Amino acid sequence: MVTRRAFTLIELLAVVAILGIVGVITVVAYTTVSADVRRTSAVEQVKALLGQARALALESGTSTMVAFRARNVNGFARMEAIIAQPAGDSAFWQLPDGASPTPMPPGHLQQVKVSRFVPVEGTDPVLLPRGTEVAVPGHALSNPDSGGGSTTSLPYSGDIQYLPPTHMGQTVEATGVMPGIIFARDGAAVTGVPEHQSRFGWVDLDRDGRQGLHGAEWIIGQGEYPPCDGCFVLPLLSPGSGAAQTNVEYPEWWPLCQETELDEPWVTTGPFLVVYDADELRQVEDARTWSPTRAGAADRAFDHTRFIDGYGRRLFFNRFSGVGLEEADR
Repeated sequence: MVTRRAFTLIELLAVVAILGIVGVITVVAYTTVSADVRRTSAVEQVKALLGQARALALESGTSTMVAFRARNVNGFARMEAIIAQPAGDSAFWQLPDGASPTPMPPGHLQQVKVSRFVPVEGTDPVLLPRGTEVAVPGHALSNPDSGGGSTTSLPYSGDIQYLPPTHMGQTVEATGVMPGIIFARDGAAVTGVPEHQSRFGWVDLDRDGRQGLHGAEWIIGQGEYPPCDGCFVLPLLSPGSGAAQTNVEYPEWWPLCQETELDEPWVTTGPFLVVYDADELRQVEDARTWSPTRAGAADRAFDHTRFIDGYGRRLFFNRFSGVGLEEADR
């Protein structure tokens, strides 16, 4: 007779434990690889879009913009890229009567020239992979290392504050900007619209000539100026420590923030864009502090800047050769 030895309970439990550990390691490895693949895919998509827009600018001799708006797709936040060119008209936006920022932020103008853009015919909006977002440096609003007024610098490389987009996921957060980049007719990345000598541009998504904001539409330049309540952009930082305060340097006096998918705010542009993993950001930082308040907006912008400075992938172009460049994770 052959005696067959059975597994003891302890041995079975040990095997189950080992299988569990292997399973956890496999899931973590798969999740990490999946996140890396998703981020790389987003970077390549954005680089291709920037190359397409730059080629259109050179070919047409017209400034060309790539704007990124926040979308909610099946309950998940997604970024949608739109290629647009000037519609041919611009107007002066006037700070509404009775509205006076106190104190007036350094460099803030009560009258700003703004150009209307429309999506380029034959180009379709492009959805970026889920979990990735695009931010822009705040050069169009303020240069934090200029030392003017109450501006203070960040203890980061280049002293750059990044302006994150609105997040239209399942959580309610303080609003963000619609980031973008503009290529001039010579292919150089610029922060304004050379054709009109305007500081900002906005994308007329429905091509009706009216700027949609806050559930209404406005004809800029005809005495209609949309309210900008709830748009807090740059946090005021303590000198030296860089600690975020509960006030903001640029409050709601310009229509910069996107609240809904149908909004058409001014696009905040910079000399380069940054692609980052929004899911990873929300694992590292406490998104519960990003409430739609002044303090929440300041915390949100500060946390984004800290994360993006460490893990974002900067995308820009050599203005002379046209070669797309990337500064990978630092």
